Amino acid sequence: MGTPVRAETGGFEVVVRMRRGGSLSGQVRLDDGAVPAAFTVTLRGGSGTSFGGGDGRFQVNGIPAGEYTVFVSGPGFLTKSLPALKVAEDQDTNLGAVALSRGRRLTGRVASAAGAPVRATVTVSQQLRGCAVVVGSAAELAHGLQQVSSDAEGRFVLEGLPITILQLGAEHPVEGRSAFRAGGGGRPSVSL
Repeated sequence: MGTPVRAETGGFEVVVRMRRGGSLSGQVRLDDGAVPAAFTVTLRGGSGTSFGGGDGRFQVNGIPAGEYTVFVSGPGFLTKSLPALKVAEDQDTNLGAVALSRGRRLTGRVASAAGAPVRATVTVSQQLRGCAVVVGSAAELAHGLQQVSSDAEGRFVLEGLPITILQLGAEHPVEGRSAFRAGGGGRPSVSL
């Protein structure tokens, strides 16, 4: 995530300066006080660092000084977005307690045009408008993009979804692709 050093061919001395960067720490908890079994901390523009077990504490080191949007994501809870966090060189930015919400649970079944169960890839996201394209892990987190596979009976479960209108679709290499369907907002759990 640091600034790259540009080196020209034929140059004599290339100097690469090493920086330790800063760190980001905190402790995650679900709204009922439980600790998620696994979670990932992702900085926009960088890769995610995964954590699991323990008491929900995390620390990400070696972050170049700057301002970041940070995402905390994982199975079974809503992705938490923390915008405009400042990280300083050789300092720890402690977020303290980061409260996570379990969000909505969406269950359903994928069937062929004839009604037979289908093992398919099910994709859900918040509604995208215009010609929006979701690229990269941070962009996926910002738009609530999730994918799961349905089982042999066509059943699927998605958890940690926002309670808002969602786009849902299924795809199979032989059976084809479904039309995107809007899932209703306002209900904590939905079955389709």
